Amino acid sequence: MEKLIKVTAEEKKLSGFEKTAILLGELGPQNSDRILKILNLKTKEMKKINSVLKKLNRKPVNDAQIKHNEVAVLSEAVRYGKQKGIINPIETDHAQGFKKMADSNPQAVANILSSWIGEHK
Repeated sequence: MEKLIKVTAEEKKLSGFEKTAILLGELGPQNSDRILKILNLKTKEMKKINSVLKKLNRKPVNDAQIKHNEVAVLSEAVRYGKQKGIINPIETDHAQGFKKMADSNPQAVANILSSWIGEHK
């Protein structure tokens, strides 16, 4: 029983490319394209992000781990936005709050993604 609890308690740490792909997926194509232009990523970095997006698209939409990862990534991004004063601190819908941030301040979103991608340099 201890082993089962230990294994389920461990969480896989998402890579910066995984977090970036998840967040771009949440933002939709228009915001994602605008933010990717700001980022001006290297070809190698774009290939890694696209690879993760393809893997995510092959999994069932109701996959519990995907939903958990989406919530974790949005929460991390929203915490950053609130700390920087870019997101309304009383915003409760993380996805909506972050989409508003992407609309009003795509550079801030690009900064978040850049820091995540930079974890691998």
